[in-house]
Amino acid sequence: MRDTQTIVYIGRREIHKDTLYGTGEWVKGQHKMVDVVVAIKMLRHPDVFEAGKVEAVSTVVFPEPKALTEESDTPDDVQMALDAISTMPVDALASFVSENFQQKLDRRKSVENLRIEATRLLHQFGLAA
Repeated sequence: MRDTQTIVYIGRREIHKDTLYGTGEWVKGQHKMVDVVVAIKMLRHPDVFEAGKVEAVSTVVFPEPKALTEESDTPDDVQMALDAISTMPVDALASFVSENFQQKLDRRKSVENLRIEATRLLHQFGLAA
């Protein structure tokens, strides 16, 4: 069994949805048992969370790892796009970036620099749907 620690929500809102650490919805004053690794990160925000005692606990929370959905980019799609970028000429790179990221490339730059920029955009934003 994983080690857990009690955390109490003390923030200013009555209801707080924690999307940063994946612990779900909190009500002001609510105690939850949270994985120790997540609890340490949460306690970096003393105005929102504080360590609690192991008294009455309403929920034990272990954040679920985010799974790939059908809508998200699969690693194969990203790898295929990276392979394509590595062989594209300037015009194709400009077209790819324009279609997928709605940005214009400076065609005065070298092909290598344009490929680096396209790769950076791909890693930052993912593939367009």
